[in-house]
Amino acid sequence: MLFPHTKTRRTLLRHVNPPEGVTAHDLLLKAGLNDLPSAEVFGALYTKEVSAQFTVERQDTEQVVGYVSFHHLDLSGRHVRASFFTDPATAGTGVGAEVMLLTINYAFAMWNVRKIYFWTAEPDFQILHTTFDTDHKEATLPEHLYDRGELRDVHIYAVYREYWEEHGADLLNKLVKTPLERRNAAPADSAEMPSGEKS
Repeated sequence: MLFPHTKTRRTLLRHVNPPEGVTAHDLLLKAGLNDLPSAEVFGALYTKEVSAQFTVERQDTEQVVGYVSFHHLDLSGRHVRASFFTDPATAGTGVGAEVMLLTINYAFAMWNVRKIYFWTAEPDFQILHTTFDTDHKEATLPEHLYDRGELRDVHIYAVYREYWEEHGADLLNKLVKTPLERRNAAPADSAEMPSGEKS
């Protein structure tokens, strides 16, 4: 059974509801994130029909370094869209991958969905491909998004529950639990073989 983790040892997802008249984009700019997608892209791909949204914080500094949202939840079709952003200048190496893992896991743990979509204006969703060594791309919508006076393609990627449970959940557990917790949770027969320790 999946647990809706919202933090690893160095990264925290903090639930947020922007005040009336203030957008999530405004909040992130105020927090000092300067490498955000444009307001047009952010509004179209991150904040429509939102079911839950979080700021991303570093545990060591409590600094806001990113944003996560879940939107267009369809419980009949059993799918949801997810979006996340981390500022590479402030987040630190590897935090983006941690946020992606937390995002995917949270959706599968919270809702009875079979698939999570990621819609992005970037042609190569490198972080997903690098983490799982597979493409996960499902479609491209040509000239679907208006951004700073230009029409841009939108690229659609998906992660399925079965794939996550087989390949992703254990990977996240390694980031959530301390080495001691993982060692204590390991079966007794694996404790005698450190090189094959399960986590």
